[in-house]
Amino acid sequence: MMKKTTIALILVFMVLSLVMVGCGSEPAPSAADLAKGQELVESRCISCHSLDLVADARYGKTGWETTVMRMVSLGTALNHAEQVKVVEYLAATYH
Repeated sequence: MMKKTTIALILVFMVLSLVMVGCGSEPAPSAADLAKGQELVESRCISCHSLDLVADARYGKTGWETTVMRMVSLGTALNHAEQVKVVEYLAATYH
């Protein structure tokens, strides 16, 4: 009987460990963060790019991070916090 209990506890521990690892990912951006990101895209990005160009890109988060960093290096005025908001919005909306 003790052996079955031990095995069951080990299995429960393993499953919980896997669930906890999955929970370690970043939290989803809030609606306010996404709205701020949209506002920044509409005011800073769309002045040079059409929304169709942005919508057609369909990058993942890493792709958007790279694109936003490249645009900043070319002169787009976004501080770090604004870059994060823009990437969150683009990754959530155009993926």
